[in-house]
Amino acid sequence: MPNKDSLPEYSLEQSPDWSALVRVVAARFPDQSESWVKRAVRQYRYFVDLKVDARLAKQQFSPSLEIDKIWHAHLSFTKRYQCDMLLLTQGNGIVEHNPMSFELSAKFYRKAHDEHSKRMAELNITVDREFWPKPRPYQPSKHEDSSGDVKMVWKTDRVIRGFGCG
Repeated sequence: MPNKDSLPEYSLEQSPDWSALVRVVAARFPDQSESWVKRAVRQYRYFVDLKVDARLAKQQFSPSLEIDKIWHAHLSFTKRYQCDMLLLTQGNGIVEHNPMSFELSAKFYRKAHDEHSKRMAELNITVDREFWPKPRPYQPSKHEDSSGDVKMVWKTDRVIRGFGCG
């Protein structure tokens, strides 16, 4: 069972260099403390773990607004994002980020929140409410959109060579 200071390890030939994302997030959010930046990346990693978990492959999850900000920071470095996702999925796919309606995003956030809360309870870790707020009841709004995603899987050897990741 993982401890509080670790997340599951992934190996293809290496693991993503999360310190690079820490630097990106620190630059993107200069008013935030170093501890906030590290917490943000850790919580984003928890979200990504849900996305790449093969047992949950048929589930769709959406991030909270705070985690979505970190996801966008990661996405802004396209090649690094693609390589990190390939490493995390052991070459089996890339988590795509696609906009969806607020209603669907709220539904899929509830699923992500429930699964994350269950995992944290198993590890005896308190859910970080800044990054994983309790889902609110759906209240439609005329122009609200949020983000969602799908996990796309392509032939492994071609993808890894095509992105220059291995």
